[in-house]
Amino acid sequence: MKKIFSFVLALALVVALVPGRASAESYFTDVNDTETERNVEVLRLLGIVGGDGTGLFHPDDSLTRAEFCKMAILLQGRGDEAARYASRTIFPDVPASYWACGYINLASLTAEKQPGLMHGFPDGTFLPKKEITYGEAVTVLMRVLGYSDADTSGIWPQGYLDLGATAGLTKGLSLGGGEAITRAQAAKLFVNALSATKQGGGTLKKLSDELLLMTIDPVKGVMRTTDGKTDVKEVEMASPVMTAVFDGLKGRIIYDENDRAVSFLPSLVQNSSGSYVSVDTGVALIVTGSKSTAGFDVLTGNSKNYSIIRNGVRVSSKELRQFDIATYSPENNAVFVCDTRIKVLYESAMPTPRDPLSIRALDGTVFEIMPSARENVAQYHPGQTMILMLTADGRIGAVASPDDENVNANALGYVNAEGKVTLFCGSCLIPLACKGSDRAGRVVSIMQGESKTIYLNEQVSNVDGALDVAEWTVGSKKLAEDAVIIRDGVLTSISELEESRIERRKLLYMHTNSSNKVDMLVISDVRTEYVGIVKIWEVPDPNGETEQNYISYVSMLYSGGETNERRLTFKARTGDYALFKIDSEGNFYGYDRLNELGGRTETAVWIGTGAVNFGGRTYTIDPDVACYNADQKTWFNSLQEALEYAGTLRLFELDGVIRAIEVRY
Repeated sequence: MKKIFSFVLALALVVALVPGRASAESYFTDVNDTETERNVEVLRLLGIVGGDGTGLFHPDDSLTRAEFCKMAILLQGRGDEAARYASRTIFPDVPASYWACGYINLASLTAEKQPGLMHGFPDGTFLPKKEITYGEAVTVLMRVLGYSDADTSGIWPQGYLDLGATAGLTKGLSLGGGEAITRAQAAKLFVNALSATKQGGGTLKKLSDELLLMTIDPVKGVMRTTDGKTDVKEVEMASPVMTAVFDGLKGRIIYDENDRAVSFLPSLVQNSSGSYVSVDTGVALIVTGSKSTAGFDVLTGNSKNYSIIRNGVRVSSKELRQFDIATYSPENNAVFVCDTRIKVLYESAMPTPRDPLSIRALDGTVFEIMPSARENVAQYHPGQTMILMLTADGRIGAVASPDDENVNANALGYVNAEGKVTLFCGSCLIPLACKGSDRAGRVVSIMQGESKTIYLNEQVSNVDGALDVAEWTVGSKKLAEDAVIIRDGVLTSISELEESRIERRKLLYMHTNSSNKVDMLVISDVRTEYVGIVKIWEVPDPNGETEQNYISYVSMLYSGGETNERRLTFKARTGDYALFKIDSEGNFYGYDRLNELGGRTETAVWIGTGAVNFGGRTYTIDPDVACYNADQKTWFNSLQEALEYAGTLRLFELDGVIRAIEVRY
């Protein structure tokens, strides 16, 4: 038996407890902070940083003026020019033999209509080994962006700092102008410069629109991306690289002059702590125990006051359950949690089972794979069954073997009038490629076996009464404030319901939280129940199995004909009216006997065809009320037709609603 789940759990714990998800994949072994790792990788791919040649970046060390000068020239794309300026001495402390002489000389010269990026000191020296200050660094990069002293207030360095904040250069940094900056802080400043606003508009580099980077394929030399609206696209890279640092991030591709990708610039959003972080959609965390938030601090980047949204409803940590899948949204400062697990037959993968970005199952339904789950999925191959553990937006956050006793499939969905199946998943609905025409209008459990057969088993309604929209109650239970309402396979809300009351027969399924409030309710307007007349008959018992020496059989006569017979196992009489359901083979089930209203029905007062007052009580008329002509043994086509024929009436109700009317002339 595969112990894949053990691997998944271990992977989730590594993600949760080790700072920086991709630290093991980092080019520099001493960069462990996730944000710094991504910033440094952006600059490494652009050729702006290279470390010390031994695999170290020294993120906490200070940066010298010479080092910063070289980085600024490389950012401009002028590195090839530096060699031409290395044979002269402009500053006495920067001789031609100094390693950074060409970069310093090039940066200090004034080009046409553009001042030099860096200047020396009043005594004529440059002091290349001196730590560069935050004010100096911002000034240099603002000049790279095309700004000059004339654009500032004239007070240095505050004028440049204010200008840098407006342009987006200093986003996420707050240092005094005279403070020395670290190499990690400089990397952040340079990455900000790539998308900061240039003088006159635009950005320093050519950037794509925001998209999701699914993976970088070093073999094909492409970035695989999606905008969420179209299929996966492949963008050619200028030089193939092997990195998973950006997998699952939203951001923008940095292009060269030939429209080839040279690097990737992650998007940043401000979290509740005021920090700017990458919009990481690539990490899914398995909840390790009921009520446990272990690993959430790392998942959220140590964000404070984040919300927990479980299956579309805001909850406290006490609602969390072991094996839930959690993801974080910086835009919402929320952890989205989902408990949907579905057993499927693995049909195929894109692009390959060894490097899967998505898989197909359930007759061709495509499930995208979270970057943190790809290694897990890659251990399976098409033709095997597995349990998909889905995120709140319907992606695969982990997979487990059906043999793993710890993980149980629990997927539910709705089948609409056309037989289309929709999977309930966290805060979203996933349309499936499979069909279930014989289950139209019903909530079903969903699973797939090794033979590729898809099983859609109807779930018996657990609702104990009607939905009172005004009172926010379902039978005896209160409705939660942000309850998920699904009507005919479409997400809606209590405020969008036009009716003041929805009868129990239309309420297919509900879920209650730990406070016993309804946090999910499924409504269907598709007719799934029928009214019929009980027909019972007896046959001799050939084997003497019963005391009466006969066996009772029952069927239901209804407007569509007669159901298949079955053994009578419940209390009923011939001529009773009842509410029931029919399966695809013509068998009836779900028997509910209707109650006949006693008394003289000729005293009934009809309120149009929508209600009737009888015996001091007003009853709603079911829009699909069944009307039977007892004289001719046929069914009327409409209530109006029955009333026009009627001489005497018998009224039958269930839950205060008239479901059947028997008419005689």
